[in-house]
Amino acid sequence: MDILTTIKQHLNTDFFDLTVVDEIDSTNRVVKQWGKEGKPQGSVLIARSQTAGRGRLGRSFYSPKSGIYFSILLRPHLSLKDTMRLTTAAAVSVADALGEQAKIKWVNDIYLHGKKVCGILTESAFSGEKTDYAVVGIGLNLTAPDEGFPTELNEIAGAIFDNTPTEEQVAHLIVEILSRFEKAYHNLFDATLFETYEKRNLLQGKTVTVGTLSGVVVGINEDFALLIKGEAGQIHTIQAGEATIGSAAF
Repeated sequence: MDILTTIKQHLNTDFFDLTVVDEIDSTNRVVKQWGKEGKPQGSVLIARSQTAGRGRLGRSFYSPKSGIYFSILLRPHLSLKDTMRLTTAAAVSVADALGEQAKIKWVNDIYLHGKKVCGILTESAFSGEKTDYAVVGIGLNLTAPDEGFPTELNEIAGAIFDNTPTEEQVAHLIVEILSRFEKAYHNLFDATLFETYEKRNLLQGKTVTVGTLSGVVVGINEDFALLIKGEAGQIHTIQAGEATIGSAAF
C-alpha cells in the first residue's frame, strides 16, 4: 500500500487535501504558488526529497531521501505579528507527535535526544494588514542519510528513527502531526498552545546569544518572544532572530 493511501485511511479529517511526490525542488515554493492560484487551505504537498529545500534567513535546507518534507497551505487572516503562531503551532504539533523527549528550540526547530530532527519554515503573503495565505513547511529527518550528514551538520543533526521506518510508520507520523496541527491551527490563541510550547522550551535556563545580545533565557512570553536576562539583570524581549548557545551555532 502506498503512503498516500495509508495516510488517508488514518487521517480522520476532511480539512487536508494531500498530494505526494517522490522529489521536488521545494514544497514551500510549489505551495506558495498554489496560494497565489487560489487553492483552498488545507492543501498539502508531501515529498520524499527536495533538491532546493529552503530554511530560515534564506538558508538552504538539506533534504535527502532519508527524510520526509511537506508544506501546508493556510488562509488564516492573521496580522503579521500573529503569523508566528503558525510556526509555534507546527512546532508543538511535531514535538507532541514525537513524544515527551522532544524539545523546541525557539522558534522553529525540534530537537530529540539533543539533536535537531525537524525544521519549520513559515512564509506568508499579505493583503493590506491581513494574511492572504500562509505556507507552513515541515522537514523531518527520519534516519541519518547513508553517506552521513554533511560536515557542517554533523554535530547538530539527528534522526527520529534508528533504522529505516516502514511506510506505515512514516504515514502514522505524518497523520499524528497533521491531526495535531489542525487542532492547534483552529485554536491559535488558546492558552494550551503557549503552555505546551513553553514546557518544551529547549533554551530555558541556558546562556544564549541573539545578534549582539547575550544572556540567560528566563522564558517565553505569550506572544512567543524569547525573554533573555542580561548581565545587568534587565529582561530583553526578542521577537525574532537566531539563538546560539556559547560561541557556536546551535
